[in-house]
Amino acid sequence: MDITCKNINYSYEGVQAIKDLSLEIQSGELVALLGPSGCGKTTLLRIIAGLLPMQEGYLYYGDQDISKWPPQKRNTAMVFQSYALFPHLSVGENIAYGLKAKGYKKDEIGSLVASYLEKVELKGLGHRMVQELSGGQQQRVALARSMVLKPDVLLFDEPLSNLDEKLRVQMRREIRRLQKESGITSVYVTHDQEEAMAIADRIVVMHEGYIQQIGRPKEVYHEPVNGFVSNFMGVSNIIRAQGGNKVYRPESIQLSPKGAHRGRVNWVEHLGSIEQIGISYQNSEVIAHRFSHRLETYKIELGGFVQFDLLGDGIQVGVD
Repeated sequence: MDITCKNINYSYEGVQAIKDLSLEIQSGELVALLGPSGCGKTTLLRIIAGLLPMQEGYLYYGDQDISKWPPQKRNTAMVFQSYALFPHLSVGENIAYGLKAKGYKKDEIGSLVASYLEKVELKGLGHRMVQELSGGQQQRVALARSMVLKPDVLLFDEPLSNLDEKLRVQMRREIRRLQKESGITSVYVTHDQEEAMAIADRIVVMHEGYIQQIGRPKEVYHEPVNGFVSNFMGVSNIIRAQGGNKVYRPESIQLSPKGAHRGRVNWVEHLGSIEQIGISYQNSEVIAHRFSHRLETYKIELGGFVQFDLLGDGIQVGVD
């Protein structure tokens, strides 16, 4: 199911949250809405779901104008951050709830519940109460409950925010696998850049109600169109170069005793496989990354000087 947003505006008590927004999402895509708090991403998701009324603009599912349709008429399903499971029902009963409401027969419900328990790797746990499950398992139940209804559009409202880092990584892989297997057009709201890059076919970067950039994850990271996108999508080192400023990612700052550039080490953070170093350079700070297994190749000290080279041509964007 294609989704088309056309010239959408939305305000809360005089404060404009969405500003003349237009966006096309192709059938079968998983598109991430990414941006800081207050950028309008959740507002847009709720407009697509019908949970907020259309104030100005148009929304199409395929070639059908659904701008004024109530939520129950749109064949959508949403996966929430809070899971929104029924605590008094078992896992299987939670998944079956929407099927019963739609009038499915008992044998059909049993077959579908069993199938989706297997899809989300919860086979044999249908009898358990949801309180007996881990956070990751509860999110799988919420995902199965949404997907079993075979919606035209699947919406995710920061679904992994309540999970620890290891579970978030595991679940985002599962969500992408299941979404690709089902082919359901999906819109995924997150403020986590890494999550968006890992899960999405395309990323929509938003700021103050406007779309800043739309592109595939590699495009948005390596070819940001402005300073906001460059800074939001990762650490940006601004280096004065001939003809203006250029932005270099930390992985493009290569420490070397024969490097062409020199700065003082302000701080060092050991992050497992990566060491992160803050360096004073050109009256600002440059952040470099290097793999921990290479620490012995060039020893550095806090307060001491370090040399480095700039790899590549940098990112040529205007810096806000």
